[in-house]
Amino acid sequence: ADNYTTINAGDAVKLRLECDEEFEPISIPFLLNRTAQKSPDQIALGSKLEDGSWKTLTYAEYKEQVYHMAKVFIKLGLHERDCVSIIGFNCAEWFISALAAIHAGGIVSGIYSTSSAEAVFKIMQKTKSSIAVVIDNVQMQKVSSIKHKLPALKCIIQVQAPFTETEIEFYKWADLMDTPVAGLDQQLQNRLKNIVINECCVYVHTSGTTGTPKSTMLSHDNILWTAQMFAKLTKLEYEEEVVVSYLPLNHIVGKVLDIFVGIFSAASVYFANKDALKGTLANTLREIRPTLFFGVPRVYEKMHDKLHGLDFNGNLIQYRKVLGFDRCKILAVGSSPIDLNVKEFFADTDMSLTEVYGLSETGLLTMTDINPSELSSHVGHAIPGVELKILNPDGNGHGEICCRSRNVMMGYLDDRVHTSEAIDDDGWFHSGDIGYLDENQNLYITGRIKELLITSGGENIPHSHIESLVKTELPFISQALLVGDKRKYLIILLTIKTEIDPATGTVRDELDPLAKEWINSLGFTYTKLSEVLQSDSENAILNSIQQGIDRVNQQAISNAQKIQKFKILSHDFSLPTGELGPTLKVKRFFVLEKYHDLIEEL
Repeated sequence: ADNYTTINAGDAVKLRLECDEEFEPISIPFLLNRTAQKSPDQIALGSKLEDGSWKTLTYAEYKEQVYHMAKVFIKLGLHERDCVSIIGFNCAEWFISALAAIHAGGIVSGIYSTSSAEAVFKIMQKTKSSIAVVIDNVQMQKVSSIKHKLPALKCIIQVQAPFTETEIEFYKWADLMDTPVAGLDQQLQNRLKNIVINECCVYVHTSGTTGTPKSTMLSHDNILWTAQMFAKLTKLEYEEEVVVSYLPLNHIVGKVLDIFVGIFSAASVYFANKDALKGTLANTLREIRPTLFFGVPRVYEKMHDKLHGLDFNGNLIQYRKVLGFDRCKILAVGSSPIDLNVKEFFADTDMSLTEVYGLSETGLLTMTDINPSELSSHVGHAIPGVELKILNPDGNGHGEICCRSRNVMMGYLDDRVHTSEAIDDDGWFHSGDIGYLDENQNLYITGRIKELLITSGGENIPHSHIESLVKTELPFISQALLVGDKRKYLIILLTIKTEIDPATGTVRDELDPLAKEWINSLGFTYTKLSEVLQSDSENAILNSIQQGIDRVNQQAISNAQKIQKFKILSHDFSLPTGELGPTLKVKRFFVLEKYHDLIEEL
């Protein structure tokens, strides 16, 4: 191949071996075969049954099922470079489908289980999906309702009951696992021989706020270079690691960490309940006791809120045991800024968080030390093989973060404009993130170019930095969302921490322990958010918050960056109420629309 980028799924790209030659380029089928041969009896995957017991697959069985399903896909009409879309929660069949698609020479595309039928249609249309694997009937109904608009779609495979579809192109997973495919051995071997390490095998869809999401194309080398580098930097021990899979698998972190780092290190991966992010994750962690854990900031914030106020008389291992982290060597955090109070709490309880930074288009780029000894707000330095630079820095050294490495994507599928905007002629990927490097080359992220608030006076405001400061000064605040784009001054929307129903993920009226502690410190005995909001003592409560805002404003580098007004919202953000996305990130544009009238009043 002559080019580092392409927009065609069938093209190969030039490998960026000049960035790093430490790991020999290998294919995903080569990796699975190597691990299955080396560790055939090691537990690969664990799934919880309804009676509470665990059903496990060894690496030999895992490989056998992947090979079987790859032959089934070929039998069902999957051609090389065709796409298999998988929709649903994390389970063994998700992993097996993804790897089977790749072994058959296809490309795997994961879709959020929370996506609407219309969103599913846009992605499946763009990727010309040939086969859809749906985990349950909820997802089946979505695909069933749009299949007439998808001419490339040959069949839909459903994993779990109830099965309500009876048409000819619908299949049950269990039936296909019993389908004889011995006659397809040679065809599969031919497909495996044709696999090219520098061709696309995975699509990751970026969450476009408007219109159709961009489809990032990743090669075998993109994915496995990241997986191997992560395993090396975190000193993972072969056959010794245990992981709980709970982050959505269409997300880059879930896919690379759970599937590919898992296979590389012969780890045992156990699947959390499908409602893990609504509150059941804690039970799985205590039962499985992972050795490695990655969480988005919201997950750690929930853990912090749960543990705050517990006193184990200096016996720090008890904190770890409550969370299921008593044998966890690495606690990693990434995807958005984390509150320094939360980081400090985990550090004080001997569970220092390792910060990582990366994107769907790149995988891992930077990392702090494992179990860092000092608290900081940076996301570490570039990992070996990654070049970083700050483009067009301003007077404070802040500019767009750009990188070059072996894990930079091939391009966006069928999207020349966005691909050429993202990767320049010198191979630098333009992240769209704003940040700066300190004298030790540690990277600080201050916001997104597209989300930079630009006031009506033309001042650029790094909203995520200011929001983090507010949450640090006011630990009882759960969410802080700055508003000021094209406006004369900044306002901030705040939510107070309340309890969350572990079964449904809905927010309750009951104040969280940190919020109760704050209310008690003001001399009140309220235990519910509704009591706080309807209180006659409103002035004392608002004054307390204003004092925290004032402390934040003292750190502002200009008057334009000072918060002028705030408003406490009637409930915390959650998945059911729509303000949080599948990885618990705040959906900024949704919130701005939902509270439009309130914002206008301010």
